[in-house]
Amino acid sequence: MKTHLLLSIGCLGMPVAEASAAVVFYEELPYFSAADSPFFPGIQAGTIYLEDFEDHQLNTPHITSWDSPRVVDVVNGMEVWSQQLGRSHRLLGNVITTWSVDADDGLNGDFRGLLGDTWTTLDQAKGQIYGRMEFRFSPDEQGRYPTYVGFVVTEALDPFSEVEFGVATFTGPESTEGGYDPLSWIPRPNSFPGDTRQHRFFGIHASAGIWRLNIDNVRQIDHVQYGYAIPEPGTALLTATAALASASRRRRAPARQLP
Repeated sequence: MKTHLLLSIGCLGMPVAEASAAVVFYEELPYFSAADSPFFPGIQAGTIYLEDFEDHQLNTPHITSWDSPRVVDVVNGMEVWSQQLGRSHRLLGNVITTWSVDADDGLNGDFRGLLGDTWTTLDQAKGQIYGRMEFRFSPDEQGRYPTYVGFVVTEALDPFSEVEFGVATFTGPESTEGGYDPLSWIPRPNSFPGDTRQHRFFGIHASAGIWRLNIDNVRQIDHVQYGYAIPEPGTALLTATAALASASRRRRAPARQLP
């Protein structure tokens, strides 16, 4: 897990659909690394969490999933690591291949995500993948619920059906957004299974606070992002620079002379 808390250029990543006065859905975006997220300045500034599952767990703060057993790592397309079993477990004759975010293998631009980790849901008794995921958020130490939530779909369960997702807030019924066609993401020509050019980021902003996220028709997701504020890019850069300068001053401080 990278516990980084999270620019798009022009109109990319801008909110485009408003389900109510308090819930805004962001336009879908191609996604190869955290820098492609419209929440990236918040990750840099420490106001948005990023869960990339690279430690095989969902363990960033203030988030849980109802999925049981939880499956968060697929090894060499043949085995899965289960939090319930605490060990590798061979699927009952099935083969699942990881389609992780491109940059998670250490090389951004190779269009292959086979060496990273993702989140999927599995009924181990049946060897069956579920197409619905749910995450719940709890208040942080200041009593806040996240107002920004995002995630990356790396594989749809049924490419012929739309990906839909919704959030529950503290004002009114659940707000749902859909109409995203996985077949439209497939790059042509020269594409291949798991091509990371198919990955898509989806984001939501709700000023009232989000306590639940549901996603339908997904097989694997990655880079779950959630938090409380997205500063202007310049502000995030200044914050990071100030932190580095402070650390540098501490390293260069002369040793105190004992009397």
